[in-house]
Amino acid sequence: MIRDGTRVSVVTEGRLLKTATPVALLDDSCRIDPVFGRYPTLRDFARDATRRLPEPSVVTIVAGSQVDLAEFRAVQTLFGQDAKTVAFRIDEGATPRVSAVSGLTVITVGHLTDLPALLRRVNR
Repeated sequence: MIRDGTRVSVVTEGRLLKTATPVALLDDSCRIDPVFGRYPTLRDFARDATRRLPEPSVVTIVAGSQVDLAEFRAVQTLFGQDAKTVAFRIDEGATPRVSAVSGLTVITVGHLTDLPALLRRVNR
């Protein structure tokens, strides 16, 4: 997306990452530190982190196995129905799968090697 000139915003609990080039994003991603307890819910984080950003056409959420479907759906409600929301649930050892619930696509990734096939399934 960055190479195609599409505006991309990547937010973490710590900050907005640099996205001028793919290398800048990768470099800035290496500086992500774990943050605990800053926000009571994933929705609170998403609302605060995206408050000053333009309205998105695609929202991607990456979270661990302890985030349930209700939390992903709560984030989805922050953005209009025109925004496509894709949630990646990282759950080591889980069976890879793609599911759709009310316009929300949830991709469960059990191993990094599962990711290419899962993305191909979503992009069909």
